[in-house]
Amino acid sequence: MYGTTVPIKKFSPLRKCTGSSREKNYRSRKNSSRNALYSELGWEPLSIRRERQKLLMFYKIVHGIAPHYLQELLLPFYRPTHSYNLRNADNLNFVIPQTRTVSYYNSFLPSAIQLWNGLPLETKCIESFHTFKNVLKNSAAERTKNVKRF
Repeated sequence: MYGTTVPIKKFSPLRKCTGSSREKNYRSRKNSSRNALYSELGWEPLSIRRERQKLLMFYKIVHGIAPHYLQELLLPFYRPTHSYNLRNADNLNFVIPQTRTVSYYNSFLPSAIQLWNGLPLETKCIESFHTFKNVLKNSAAERTKNVKRF
C-alpha cells in the first residue's frame, strides 16, 4: 500500500467505524473527545501510527533492508555531496520532490521524506531497526501525552 495516493478523506469511514466500535465497547458518550478516550485506553491516534509506519518503511529503504525496487525510488532524491565542508553536509536529509498535485504531495515518498528530514541526526543514524522502532515508539508516546484534550 506504500506509494498509493489515497487521500486522508477516504479513511474517514475507518475512523468512524473505530469510533463507533469504541463507543459501543466502552460505553462512552458520542460527543466525548477521541483524544481523551485514546489516552484512557492507551491507544495512539491514527495519524501518529501512520507517521510511525511511514518512518519505519523509510528507514528500511535508507538502510538497504527494503526490497530493491523501493530503494531505487529514493536514489534521485538523495542530496548530492559537494566539496564544501558545511555543518549540514552529512545529515542524511533528502530533497523533497517537486509536486504538481496535492495527492502526490500527500503520497508516501514526499511525506516520508518530510518526516525523515524532521528527525534528529542521532535518530537517523541508529544502526538497529529494533532500536529505531523503539525510539519512534517512545517519541510517539511523548507526543500523545502532549495532545490537547478537548
